[in-house]
Parts: sequence; structure tokens; C-alpha cells
Amino acid sequence: MKYILLFFLSFFTLISCQKSKKEVKISKDQIQVKVVSAEDEQAFYAIMQKHLDAVSNKDLVSLKSTMHPDGKCNSYFQLKK
Repeated sequence: MKYILLFFLSFFTLISCQKSKKEVKISKDQIQVKVVSAEDEQAFYAIMQKHLDAVSNKDLVSLKSTMHPDGKCNSYFQLKK
């Protein structure tokens, strides 16, 4: 009886620890691709370099100037809501 109880306790412990993985599938309709010009790309890299330099040098004024005033994130690939 003791071994049966131990078996069931072990079995249910193992079963309860298993987490199911949910796959999130994104269709092509949900992805919006923005086409950018070469000038926009160069401006992006210039601002990114300024941002990284400000982080490295701990220059908060320059860092603030490279960030969006509302804290929003703009990227080339955005999901439609």
C-alpha cells in the first residue's frame, strides 16, 4: 500500500510539473514592413551612434535628445494591432 501511494504521489507530481508550450503564430497579414530610403537609413545609423555614444559616456543630455519624447518605440517592423 505504501508503494502504491508513493507511486501515485510521484506520478501526479511529475504530471503537474509539465507546462504546455503555447505556440504563437503570426500571419503575414499581421506584419507591416516599412520601406525606407537610403537617407533615412543613414539618419537612423547616425542617431543610433549618437545614442550609443551618449550611453557609453553617460551623457544624459545627449541621451535624452536621441529618445522619443513620449517614450514610444519606432521600428522598421511593427505588428498591427
